[in-house]
Amino acid sequence: MNEVLKHERLDAVREAFVKGMSHLVEAADVFVATIDEFPEMRDVFINELGDLIPIRAWSMIESVGRRACHPKLLMGGFGAKLPLIKKLPYSLQESVINNNRFELLLPAGETLLVSVQDATEQQARQLIGSGEIRSLPKQKAWQAEQDQKQDETFKPEPVSYQIVSHRLLVRRDTTFSKRELKRILSEM
Repeated sequence: MNEVLKHERLDAVREAFVKGMSHLVEAADVFVATIDEFPEMRDVFINELGDLIPIRAWSMIESVGRRACHPKLLMGGFGAKLPLIKKLPYSLQESVINNNRFELLLPAGETLLVSVQDATEQQARQLIGSGEIRSLPKQKAWQAEQDQKQDETFKPEPVSYQIVSHRLLVRRDTTFSKRELKRILSEM
């Protein structure tokens, strides 16, 4: 394919996509305006347009019409991060979609600028919370809470080890947290 044809096709797809998104937002606006004025019309829309629009999509269309959800989020592509992003205000959803970068607190205390799209699922959970992008102090508190949960998860069973004559006897399939290991060593 030559360069001119390639750019023509790219431009055609881009233009059609932008028009499609614009029409989707327009349809969502009409839907919301109608059901706000005539609540009984919700069921009429769902029943009459069921062949075009799946029943599960109507709540998302309403979210787009109320500007609670960015229309590009309907396209997917965010994987497990999508529910987190949907909880953000519209302006922050747009920032995420536009690949803006946010400060991420690393475990060593350093910071890194990352986009939510490029972040791992765990990093996204650290960045996004309660409908906001967490500040660095809130991320630090979140990390401490996660560490505490992890420590509680890995508590050994009381009989999973014994200290005999300054030796540690451990049963098979036993795990220790750092905190627990320190405590055991201090007992020896």
